Amino acid sequence: AQWNKEPLPTHADLFAIAGTSAGTVMAVGDKGTTVLFNGSAWTLVPQSATAENLRAVHAASQGGFQVAGWSGTTLWRDATGWRLGVSGSLLFDVAEGPGGTAYAIGANGANLRSGGASWTQLPIPTTRNLFGAANHLGNLVVVGDTGAIFRYDGSLWRNESRASRRLLRSIWADRLGNAFIVGEEGTTLRYLSNQWVESPPVT
Repeated sequence: AQWNKEPLPTHADLFAIAGTSAGTVMAVGDKGTTVLFNGSAWTLVPQSATAENLRAVHAASQGGFQVAGWSGTTLWRDATGWRLGVSGSLLFDVAEGPGGTAYAIGANGANLRSGGASWTQLPIPTTRNLFGAANHLGNLVVVGDTGAIFRYDGSLWRNESRASRRLLRSIWADRLGNAFIVGEEGTTLRYLSNQWVESPPVT
């Protein structure tokens, strides 16, 4: 097995990728660039809704793609085409949370909840920059500046932040409850026995 270079119809920098299968994959990037893989080739997906830099894409379980980026840009793509959502803070990631609802997170504690083509602000008890989000055990977990970790169950937020204060950049979780968080200075956290445990550095 090996990685093969794929011909793309763009030279734009790409920052995020998501899909529902090997035949439906979308990547997004600078200047509003969106490209779609159909299982055999990549094609440019024209959209005139925004030229903002796009930084996150989520393949919605109900179909379609939700995209987020600079200036609070949110986009929704389904069979009818592209729709532009709200604008506001810089957005860095999109993930599915409780009930299959999508959430976009970003600068200064920005947290938007999707209603399909529309997005609404969801209060969160922090003003720290948030960089990563994932669905963990049916909850939305977001991570960010100075060790920020917050968990949302659909009604309440729980603060699971770390005392180390190191910046956390990304989180991954599977349906079995396994989860990892990574960040600056080699920080790696693993979810074990209902808590986040820091992995020792490799020497």
